[in-house]
Amino acid sequence: MFFKASLEELCPRDSAKWKEGWSNTQQVTKCLAVDNAAFDTIATFLNQNGSGNEILVMGVRPSYIDFVLVSYLDLLAILLPDQWEVVKTWNGGRWAKIREACAGWKTIH
Repeated sequence: MFFKASLEELCPRDSAKWKEGWSNTQQVTKCLAVDNAAFDTIATFLNQNGSGNEILVMGVRPSYIDFVLVSYLDLLAILLPDQWEVVKTWNGGRWAKIREACAGWKTIH
């Protein structure tokens, strides 16, 4: 959350500001480089953690690099929800699982 508000609250999807900034989905997709091959490469490295530990980079607890990856996935889910619906199914649903695994760590109380 940003300033005690989510991105969606700061710039609602139905606002003129949102429509102006994100009207060209093709350009946004290109900018975010949504590419199955890149996700496959990341999955290959994560698979080396061994069975049962392949969701997070360090295996059991989220690390800095997990949050780098999750921030990208969150951005994708917020800005391009239709693309996210496709991406979250890649690699056996791994990308949705890593977001879920880090969800409890993203809020500062």
